[in-house]
Amino acid sequence: VWFNIGLIVVAVLSVMFYIVNPFSDTNNLLLIISMFSMSIFVWLIGIWGNAQKNIILPVLYEDNNYKTIENGELQIIYDNLVETINQSKIFTKPYLTLSELASNIGTNRTYISQAINLQGHMNFNAFINKFRINEAISILNKNPKIKIEELALMSGFGSVISFQRAFNKDIGKTLTEWKNRKE
Repeated sequence: VWFNIGLIVVAVLSVMFYIVNPFSDTNNLLLIISMFSMSIFVWLIGIWGNAQKNIILPVLYEDNNYKTIENGELQIIYDNLVETINQSKIFTKPYLTLSELASNIGTNRTYISQAINLQGHMNFNAFINKFRINEAISILNKNPKIKIEELALMSGFGSVISFQRAFNKDIGKTLTEWKNRKE
């Protein structure tokens, strides 16, 4: 905030200085306009920077070596991740990326990946697919006659093939076998 105020003060003072004491007889108006424009530009960048989400756990470096975070911190990130995913249902976005998920959680992709690997004991794709499969089962329980294409899209898969592959891998049965076991 003080940085932005400082830039505004500099811009106003430069305009006032020019009005009171012009640089030359030919009035270098172009110079003062460019200085003022640059100050406004930097001020806008500062406003944009201040509007960014706070990072929960920044990447820490000590002596140019990456420092991993403790398991307790990873558990907090993992719990926050699961809660956010369940509330926002972001997993229904077919092409969700690790970076996008990290941005929504408010941390970086390295910590999200570590939390999923060490706390969830799986990789990012398997983790997201678990939520998608659970969503598909929930949809199927409400509407058993739904078309497989619609089910795949509603649960967040990009294609029917990826849905069937993930379903079989996670549940251990094909969708048809799973449907028939209920009857």
